[in-house]
Amino acid sequence: MKKEKDSFRDYLIEFPNYLSIFIFPLYFLTLSPILLDISKSTGIDTGDLNLIFTFFTMGSVIGQLTSVLYNKKFKSLTIIVTGFIVLIPITIILSLTGELYVFYILYLICGYILGAIWMQANQNLLRSRIKNKDRLITIGLSFYPVGALISPYISFALVARGLDWRYIYYLLILLILLILSLYLSITRKIKYLVMEPEKKLSLKEIFSQKSKNILFILTAAMLLLYTMSETVIATWAPTFFRSEKFFNMGEAALLISLFWAGILAGRAITGVLAGRIKANHLILMLSLLSLTAIIILYFSQGKNSNLAIMIFVGLGYSSIFPLLISSGSTIYKSGTGIPLTILFASANLGIASAPYLTRFLSGFGMLASVALAPILMMGVVVLVVSSIIYHGRLNKNHFQMDDIKKVRTRT
Repeated sequence: MKKEKDSFRDYLIEFPNYLSIFIFPLYFLTLSPILLDISKSTGIDTGDLNLIFTFFTMGSVIGQLTSVLYNKKFKSLTIIVTGFIVLIPITIILSLTGELYVFYILYLICGYILGAIWMQANQNLLRSRIKNKDRLITIGLSFYPVGALISPYISFALVARGLDWRYIYYLLILLILLILSLYLSITRKIKYLVMEPEKKLSLKEIFSQKSKNILFILTAAMLLLYTMSETVIATWAPTFFRSEKFFNMGEAALLISLFWAGILAGRAITGVLAGRIKANHLILMLSLLSLTAIIILYFSQGKNSNLAIMIFVGLGYSSIFPLLISSGSTIYKSGTGIPLTILFASANLGIASAPYLTRFLSGFGMLASVALAPILMMGVVVLVVSSIIYHGRLNKNHFQMDDIKKVRTRT
């Protein structure tokens, strides 16, 4: 009997979930290049405006951690649609206000709602009828870097045409209306959107198997180390290259753009390979590639060679995150919401703690602080190798038990 293959239509039906991930970076990264314009318009200091990102991040983390609680009472579609509907009046108020504390409060709320929607969208992808979850999650999470890449260009395009920065909010409202219409139009085609609220499971029921728990802990630890390493590259590496390798601002910006371009290209390649190569083996290959590329990057002298190598760094980092999310979330057959929440909490902890570590290590020199990225990636390599070995032992024991059962059946 032939296995049913995932069709292009199956992936296309998930498009509203992709857009729910895509809109997340647009809500705050579109403001980054135009803080000076907002400051001139509102009279608010740019330093104070910059704290908007902190409030948004705080809200999104809380939203991601509490999203799973709503699944006990509400259907996924209800949570997502309600979240987007509430965002519309909040976004309208943001387009009209000029008060700093209104910005802070509303961006905290926006972060919370979008964080909850982000979790629901990822859970939806895991519940999808598509069998190749590694490929699906890689495709879905690729929409985040796409949003991150185009956000500054949207801002520049509006300001360059002489339009007020507030038009960004009107574009966001149009995108919300599009996402809502797509969700409502495909409701009948996606069963999990209208499924009854999840059956309440205790932590003891979910985490009942020791062997699965060990694999899950290894995955969560890999996510923590990976996100710390990626954050060092994305936020601290430009400073290193400007101060130590004398890159100008434009060259440093291009360096990070090439990093994200490498991530997008890598996710496209991994999307093809996922399902053909085991997730852990892909993670091992990607982590070794990124580790090698980072070390060469730090010691390479030519600017053009640095820019070229950064693409390979991005390729290495590209799909480790989505592969860890997909493989870690599917370890347990039931109660996927709680494991997924823990995995994203590990990722957020890594993102939040990396700046403090780099700040501490910068006291020993700039090279010491950026050296944190390859050290952390080496930790990922060690953990993924441990996971592969442990998984192999579990499979060996499983086959041995099957053989014993067959012998007993024959006798």
